[in-house]
Amino acid sequence: MEVRTRQRGGMVGWALVPWIALIGIGCGAQRVRLDGVSECPEDVPSRPPDPPSYQDLACIVVAAREAPSLTAAQHRVVARAASDLAAGETDTSRAEALADEGLEHARKALTQEDHPVSHYYVGMLWGLAIARRPLAALKALPSIEHHLRLAAQGTPDEDAGGPLRVLGMLYVKAPAWPQGIGDTDKGLELLEQAVVTHPEHPLNLLFLAQALRDNEAEGWEQRVPDLVRQAQELLERRDFGWPARRWRRELESLAH
Repeated sequence: MEVRTRQRGGMVGWALVPWIALIGIGCGAQRVRLDGVSECPEDVPSRPPDPPSYQDLACIVVAAREAPSLTAAQHRVVARAASDLAAGETDTSRAEALADEGLEHARKALTQEDHPVSHYYVGMLWGLAIARRPLAALKALPSIEHHLRLAAQGTPDEDAGGPLRVLGMLYVKAPAWPQGIGDTDKGLELLEQAVVTHPEHPLNLLFLAQALRDNEAEGWEQRVPDLVRQAQELLERRDFGWPARRWRRELESLAH
C-alpha cells in the first residue's frame, strides 16, 4: 500500500510506544520497589501472563531478582513483564528503572540463545532510550534496527505484530539519512502491515494513527478518528491488563 506523506525532519525518539517510560541504558538505576504484591510464586514462569495484571507482572520481576539462574525463556518473560510494568507507570523515574531492568534480562536471554523474540525485546527496550539519550541513541540506531529487523523477519507475529510496529515507529521517528536510519514511508508501510495482519491489537491501531497524524499522511484526517475508535472498541471488549491504562490515555489525546 502506497502512503504519501509530507516530509518532515526526523526526531530522535518517539512519542507513543507501549512502554512510554524512558530507559536509561547502562545508567545503573536502582531497582524499583514493587509494593502491593503478595503470595507470589517462587519461580519465574516460562510464558508471560495473559492478561498481564500488575500483580502477575510484579511477581515475575520479584521472583527473577531472587532466582539464582534463569533459562533464556524465563529471561524473555521477565523482560516482557518489566516492559509491561513500565508501560503502565506514570512516574518516569520508576518506568526508566523497570525498563532498564527488562533490557538486562533481554540481553541475557540473547546471550543464552539466539532467538528472534530475544532480538525483539532487546531492540524494543533499547529503542526506548532514544527519547532520553539522543546522542548515544544516534550511535545505537544501526544496532537497534538490526535487532528489530531480525525479529520482524523471524517472528513478525510475536506480541500481535510487535516487531512490525516497533520497527515501523523506529523508522518513522528516527532521524533520516545521513544522521540516522529514519524512513517515514518504510515505517508507515510496516505500521500498515501490523494493522492488516493483527487488527485485534489496539497498539497497532494507536501507533498507525499517531504516525499518520504526525506526518500528515494523505487522508490522515479521515483515518485517524476511525483508527482511534477501533482501538477504543477493542479495549472495551478485551482485558489487555496493566499496560492498557496508558493506551487509553494516549487514545483520548488523539481523539481531541
